[in-house]
Amino acid sequence: MAIERVFNGIDAMAYLNPQSALGTVATDYTGTDAIAFVKATASEGKPFSLAEKRGLGFGRANCTVEEREEPTWSIEGQCPASGSLNGTNDWSLFLAASGLLTKTTGGNTAVSGSGSTTTVVDVTSAASLTANLSVVDISGELRLVTATDTVSTPDNITVSPALSSAPADLVVVSVVESFTPSRVAHNSVVGSTGHIISGGGHQWTILRDMIVGKISGEVGLAGALMLTVEGIASTADYGLYDTASGTIADSATSWGLNSGNIPVDSALQEEGGTETGAIVTAGSKTTTLTVSRGSNPDAYTSGDAMLAYMPAVTVQTTHIPAIQGTAIVGGVSISDAAVTFEWDFAPVKGQRRGSVKSFDVVSPGPTTCNIKVTGVADRATFRALQEDGYGQAAGIVVFAQFGTVSGASAMVYLPHGIAIERPEMVADGGDMVQYEVTFEGLGHNDMIVLALP
Repeated sequence: MAIERVFNGIDAMAYLNPQSALGTVATDYTGTDAIAFVKATASEGKPFSLAEKRGLGFGRANCTVEEREEPTWSIEGQCPASGSLNGTNDWSLFLAASGLLTKTTGGNTAVSGSGSTTTVVDVTSAASLTANLSVVDISGELRLVTATDTVSTPDNITVSPALSSAPADLVVVSVVESFTPSRVAHNSVVGSTGHIISGGGHQWTILRDMIVGKISGEVGLAGALMLTVEGIASTADYGLYDTASGTIADSATSWGLNSGNIPVDSALQEEGGTETGAIVTAGSKTTTLTVSRGSNPDAYTSGDAMLAYMPAVTVQTTHIPAIQGTAIVGGVSISDAAVTFEWDFAPVKGQRRGSVKSFDVVSPGPTTCNIKVTGVADRATFRALQEDGYGQAAGIVVFAQFGTVSGASAMVYLPHGIAIERPEMVADGGDMVQYEVTFEGLGHNDMIVLALP
């Protein structure tokens, strides 16, 4: 039976540390590695047996190979905001470490002159921008750069969808963090080691080779942007707090414990102690641990409680608000809409067999994505939405921006959305229509862009 643990409540925290290579364990967790979440789950993976026949000819011997499904995990929380142009989102390091996403960043440029339009913006330099990867913030509006021109004077960029108005001279054009599916086949990706903690450090799990498999988000007029990230890992180790079985000197690297609850790679701290960064390097779940000592090492006495390491965290407390910036479907701008999106990478992995697994390689599979728009519109807007969104063989742009303030907004962009069914609608007898329509990406590897400033 596979065990699933659910982490939530006060003191729930995840520490996510990129690995240098698949299977190489991160050696420390710091407060800047932390993200706050509402709920997280981790499953150790269900064991099963695989029957095989070996040998040639008649009388081949039967044998059984013990296998275990890879652990699964999910983390859900309000999407944080950096609060500034060119800021780094708490979740971005984690997303980029999966290897199945291409992270794009850059510096600032500015509008040059007064010749810009709502789609072509003259800039002082477009050298740091990449078409179909870079996302820019122009006066609080997030837009994808679909083309760059460094031959003309001045340089210019083409953005999609169109801005609400042409930007004036010297307006800052800031490149924000954005993520697109990796195009690398058979990519030896770098994963993350995750340390998920709940209940004041009394239970935790360590996940190695964490690979992001799906990202989904939801924002409505009643709540801030909620982000859910889920995926697989090569191993999952669970631990509870333990107590010292005797005196441990402040320089000792061999620790005696009473219960043997602590897995390898755990970062430990005495309850109420000052030592931080003590990492278990050997003796997983035994009563004798080998420990790499941290800073401000403490001496311990018999019975002292050893808890999962929870350093003073630095987490972003500003979140993407429940303010709908803009939703654009084809050529129709929509207000008063709720938007959900789901982005599934279907990772393909190669791994060593047996009850203890590790990934040899992980590749992006056939990526699928969809965006659902729900809201209320007048009949003219709904008619335009229906005409643009259904039956278009080449697909249409589906775009949503969450939040309206620079450094506290997010964007999802699907360039070739296909309405997979006719929009559902409810007419109230007046001029307004309640509707729901879902768009799916055109093709298995259609690009979708997620920007998290």
